[in-house]
Amino acid sequence: MDRVTELCEQAIGKNEDDDYILRPAAHAAILEKSGNARLLVNVLRAPGLQEIAASYTSDDRQALRAQTKYKFLAKTAIWLVFLAVITAAIAAALPLDDLLSLKGAQHQARLIAIMFLFLALMGAFGILFWLETRKPYVRWHEARGRAELARKNLFRAVFAAKVTDGPVQGESPLLPLKLEYFRRYLLDDQILYYYKRGDEHAGAERRKKIFWGLANLGILLMILATFLVGVIAPLSEQGASPLLHLVPDTVTGYLQRFEIAHIDSYLLAGGIILAGLFGVLLSFSLLDGAKGNAVRFQNSFENLVSLRENGLDNARAKALLDDEQGVMHFVDSIMAQISAEHQDWVKIQETPVLNAGTPEQNHDAPPPAASPAAPSPAE
Repeated sequence: MDRVTELCEQAIGKNEDDDYILRPAAHAAILEKSGNARLLVNVLRAPGLQEIAASYTSDDRQALRAQTKYKFLAKTAIWLVFLAVITAAIAAALPLDDLLSLKGAQHQARLIAIMFLFLALMGAFGILFWLETRKPYVRWHEARGRAELARKNLFRAVFAAKVTDGPVQGESPLLPLKLEYFRRYLLDDQILYYYKRGDEHAGAERRKKIFWGLANLGILLMILATFLVGVIAPLSEQGASPLLHLVPDTVTGYLQRFEIAHIDSYLLAGGIILAGLFGVLLSFSLLDGAKGNAVRFQNSFENLVSLRENGLDNARAKALLDDEQGVMHFVDSIMAQISAEHQDWVKIQETPVLNAGTPEQNHDAPPPAASPAAPSPAE
């Protein structure tokens, strides 16, 4: 690494966990202490950048609130439907008169179950109606799209900023400083983000597979029990199959006692509950999208790492030559790689150039609007 790039990298500083927070004014205050980043400090203090950062903060909060509300209510509706299924299974299938040794228990239990069933379903449908009319899913993605587009627009505005003077003795040139700022606060931050979130989604997918495995095992056990009680036990009573001579008399006798004790009702209730559990697992899987996100985030992480390893040094060399077009080729390749999942939720407009000579000169500069860059996800 050449000396100029090394000084620029030192001025920008080491990566921190909170680099995802857009705060150009705070970054400018830190950079000012380095003594060689005056030009970038002037750019970061431009009012237009502060407006972009404020816009991101506002939209980010809206997105998080809408996302939390949507997922909580959607999962609540799923669980209400599952409770309704359990209630119906217990009341309709189980022989409660015999289990509770109380005459009329079945009738009373069914009345209670009917009331609870309708309350649970009314709650679930009420939630679904609210989700359809208030549209938190749409508000979540629209706000996230605006927030992540603002994140990219901030860095595009940094690169688009122009200065009226050049570096003096002991100061670093502007373009290498811009590149190192982009490298730390967007490229490296997004690499870390995709790595962490990809790992989280992979863990969720592994847990889902464990639950699916247990549910499948439960279904197999139900099928086996049904076969034993529904086929083996009646045949053992009639002695109709020579294969039954291979089954010990103690086993066939045990099966016959279970058949007498309403085991078919138990199997019916268990089957209904397992079917409901399958529905819960499937709904949660579709809602969270862990499988697709795990693959997508891992691929994005690997692609960004590859672009960094293969393109950053060349971009640094272009920056030293003040080759803005060459640097922007690298920057645009990173922007294009960052996931475009939010892009369809915002309207694309042109981004005006931010003229950043000094904070005073930029007082009346308009903030950049949306650009065609694809926003990166934050959930």
